[in-house]
Amino acid sequence: MATSINEVKSLVDYITRKNNSGYLNPDQFNLIIHRAQMTKFMELYGNPMDYQLGKADTKISYDVTQKISDDLRVFKKQASIILVNGGQAPLPSDYVHLITLRYITGTNTGSGVTKQYVELKLIAEDNEFYRLGSKIVAPSKKFPIAVLKNSYLQVYPTDISNVNLSYLSQPPKPVWGYTIVNKRPVFDANTSVDLLWSDVCINDIVIRAMSYVGISIKDNEIISYSQAKIKEGT
Repeated sequence: MATSINEVKSLVDYITRKNNSGYLNPDQFNLIIHRAQMTKFMELYGNPMDYQLGKADTKISYDVTQKISDDLRVFKKQASIILVNGGQAPLPSDYVHLITLRYITGTNTGSGVTKQYVELKLIAEDNEFYRLGSKIVAPSKKFPIAVLKNSYLQVYPTDISNVNLSYLSQPPKPVWGYTIVNKRPVFDANTSVDLLWSDVCINDIVIRAMSYVGISIKDNEIISYSQAKIKEGT
């Protein structure tokens, strides 16, 4: 469930006022809240800087725990991709990480055609030509493979016409949209983009955003600020 960007900005404005840290204009707010959500996303997805030799995953990475998977679930997407030019297709513009890749085939059981989902094995690009030239592990419709290129997906065998892609998408950039009324910015829901994160993650994102303007707070303080804000009716 999306969290209203106006609610988040109201909380950020309240915290900055209480800490005598001045005022964030809308463009400054949009900049730091996006930066904060992306650092949160990279932490959960898996920061390459945390990679350790000999370990497949970083310290925190997607699908390592149920909690991480739950936090990132809102960014999961499905796409049906038509393959052309010898098994090729561009990746979605918001693609970040492949979860599953399958194609649908049918088996005639005598009483009708039963759909079957065949999963494609993702291989490293440097193994591509070895697999294609092998008599033992060459790709087939029973054991298809896929290679992630720079900006597109390559599938073998090349006579597979379409695949179903499940992937992790990049979080949309949050925007507190506004119009100017009497020289002051007024919230405009029509030009705004909400944050998709859960309330638990929003707290952490706000904490990160505050750190960019020199305000250090903890999770329990966010709750206190929220409750005080409601009491004051601001």
